[in-house]
Amino acid sequence: MKKRQGLVWLLAATGMASLSWGETIVNDSFNYSPGDLAGQGNWVQSAATGGYHTNAFNVTGGTADTTTAPRTNIDDNYYVYLTGTPSGNAVDDEWSGSMDFSVNFNTNVWRHGGFFRVGMSTSEANLLAGTSNDVFVAIETDWPNHFKFGTFNASGAFMGSTENISCTNFGMDVAMADMQSDDLLLSWNVRKSRASSIYSVSVSVSNKTTGVGFSGSPVAVELSGAYADADPVYMMGHAKGASWNKDMPAGFYGRKHITIDSLLIERTSGVAPLSLAAPEVTASAGTGLVTLNWNPVADATGFDVMRSLSATGPFSAVASDLVVRTFADTGVVNGTEYFYKVVAKSTGLSSVESDVISAIPVEPQTGTYLDDHFTSAEGFADGDLAGQGNWLAISATGTGAFSVDSTGAGFATANSETNTKSVISSLVTSNNVNDAWNGTLNFTLNTDPVDGLYKTNIYTAVDGITQVTNVQQIGQYITTRHKGFIFGLTGDGSTALTSGGKDATFTVMYNWAGSIYIGFAMYNNDANKLIELNRQQLGWDPTWQDSPASNGPVFETKPIQLDFTIRKTATANNYSAKVTATIDGAVYDSGWVYTMDDETATWMQIEETYAASLLAFGMQSSIYNQDMIYPKMDSVTLTHETDSAVPVAVPFNVTTGPQDNAIILNWLGSSEQESF
Repeated sequence: MKKRQGLVWLLAATGMASLSWGETIVNDSFNYSPGDLAGQGNWVQSAATGGYHTNAFNVTGGTADTTTAPRTNIDDNYYVYLTGTPSGNAVDDEWSGSMDFSVNFNTNVWRHGGFFRVGMSTSEANLLAGTSNDVFVAIETDWPNHFKFGTFNASGAFMGSTENISCTNFGMDVAMADMQSDDLLLSWNVRKSRASSIYSVSVSVSNKTTGVGFSGSPVAVELSGAYADADPVYMMGHAKGASWNKDMPAGFYGRKHITIDSLLIERTSGVAPLSLAAPEVTASAGTGLVTLNWNPVADATGFDVMRSLSATGPFSAVASDLVVRTFADTGVVNGTEYFYKVVAKSTGLSSVESDVISAIPVEPQTGTYLDDHFTSAEGFADGDLAGQGNWLAISATGTGAFSVDSTGAGFATANSETNTKSVISSLVTSNNVNDAWNGTLNFTLNTDPVDGLYKTNIYTAVDGITQVTNVQQIGQYITTRHKGFIFGLTGDGSTALTSGGKDATFTVMYNWAGSIYIGFAMYNNDANKLIELNRQQLGWDPTWQDSPASNGPVFETKPIQLDFTIRKTATANNYSAKVTATIDGAVYDSGWVYTMDDETATWMQIEETYAASLLAFGMQSSIYNQDMIYPKMDSVTLTHETDSAVPVAVPFNVTTGPQDNAIILNWLGSSEQESF
C-alpha cells in the first residue's frame, strides 16, 4: 500500500507561488494542529454561504488533506485564502510556485471536470471562478483517465499548458482500482506582461517516484480585472466537479482528494521578458471581406497585419501598430485567395510572425449549394475529407474528422480517433430573418469490433444449445448518453461546433442500448428532443440485447435518411427546426421546435450564429474511449431559400388546472404564432 501524507482536499491541487519585491507569499509545510486548516497560520476559510463551505482542508500529520473533510454538498466550492500577504501586482512581476502533493480518488469510476485551483483573485469571494478577476493554476480531470494542467480565461474556458496526461504516469491504475498516486511535484510561473490585461501562465508536473516529468508551454490569458488590481488575494481550493453522485450507488459519492505536503509561492519584480510568442491566427471570409482574429500574446504591445497573393510572398502591410487582436480587410475581391500573417511587436524584443493563413472572400449561395456523395466521379479521393470539394477542417479541432472512401457509392466516415473533430463547408449563405435551410443527410451508424473493446455474452437457445460470442463493449458513455454527431449552421468557422448556445445545430445523441435521440439546440441531454429511435427501429443491435431473437450482434444500422429544416425567426436569437427520419420505409416525423419557446431560458438563445451575417454548414463527430460509434455519411444535400413562410406549429406540453370555477390551460408553442 502506498503511504500518503499531506494536505488532502477533495480536488486535485495546483500550487501557486508569488514573491512580492523579493518576499515570499507563502512557504508552508502545514505543521499545525490536527483539524481544520482554516484558522491556523494565515489561512482563513472563505465565507460559508452560497455553497462555499467550511473545512476545506484538514491538517493531518504535517499535511493538509481533504480525505477526512466532511462533504455535505455535491458540486460546491471549498476554498481557503491567506491573510497578511504582501501587496503588489506590477507589470513585469512574476510569480513562481511549487507544490509537493499526491491525489487519491475513492472510486475507479473516472469523472471529468474540476479538481483543484490555486492562485490569486481580486476578492476571496470570487473563489477562482474563472472570470477576468482571477489568475490561477488548475488541475482538471479529463477522459479517458487523464489529468490536464493549465488555467482558465475570462470566459471560464480551460486553457491547457501541458498535454493531457494519463493517470498511469502518476502511478494510478484504474483497471486495478489503484487510485492513489505517487508523490508528485507541481511547478508553475505566472507573469504580468507588458501587454495590457495579459498574463502568461505555464505549468509543469513531475512524478517524484519515477522521475518522469511533463513540461508545459506558456498560455496567454486576458484578465482585465486581475490586471488592474493592486492587492490580490491568494487562495486555493477544490472546484465544482471534485465530488459527484452521478453513476454512483445510492448514498455513495465519488470524490477526488488531494494531499499537499508543502506549498511555496514567491513573487519577483522587474523581470524583463525574453521573447514573444507567435500569434495564432484564424481567418473567416465574407462577401468582400476577410476578418482576422488572433490570440493574446504576452508582452506584445502592437501587431502588424501583412497580406499577399501568394503563400510565399512578398507580403505588404495592410495594418500597422494595432492594439486590438482583430482586423477586417475590406480591400479584397470575391473569389480571390489572400494570404496573411500577423506580426507581434514589443520594444526591445524581436518581432515574431504567425504562420501564414489564407481565406477566399465569397458571394453568398442560394438554392441548392451542397450536393456531395463523396464519389470519385465528383472529384473526391480516398483520404481526409478536409481539403476536398468545399470542405475545410475547423482549425480548433484539426484535420482528420472524416475519411473519404470514394469507390462505388462513396462514403465519408468519422475517423476512429478518441477525439472531437469538425469539418465545415467553405460555401456560405446569407443569414436574414425568414431564411431557411432544407437539407438531407443519408448515413449509417457503425461500431466495428476492436481488440480490447469486447465483452462476452452467453445465451441459451430454446433447444438448449449455448451460444457464446464476443461482442463490442460500447462502453460507459453509451450507458450515460453522449452527444456523438452534430451537424448544422455556424457563423464561426474557427471553433468546434456546439449543440446549443452558439450554433444552430442538430445533435444525434447515442443513448442506452443502441438507441438514439435527435434534437435541435440540445443545450443539455434532454432539451429540444425531436425524435427518439430505438435499436429495433434503427435495425442494429451492437450490444446483442435481442438474442436469441437474432444470432448475434448487428454492428451497423440500416440506412437512415434525415430530412431537416432550420429557419431564422424574427425573434432575436431564435431559430426553429424540424426533422424527419426515414428508415427502411418507416417515417418518423417531428414537430417544430424553437430555440426559445421559454423566453426566460437565455441558455437556449443562439446569439453568435443569429448575429452573423454569413453562415456555413458543418459536421462534427465525437468518439470517446470505448464509445467507438462512427457516422458513415453517404450523401449531404443542402438548399438555402429566402423569405420562407412562417410554419404553423402545433402547441405542445398542454396542461390544465382548476381555478375559481374555471379551467386554466397552459401550453408551449411557436414564438412566431400570432394567435391560438
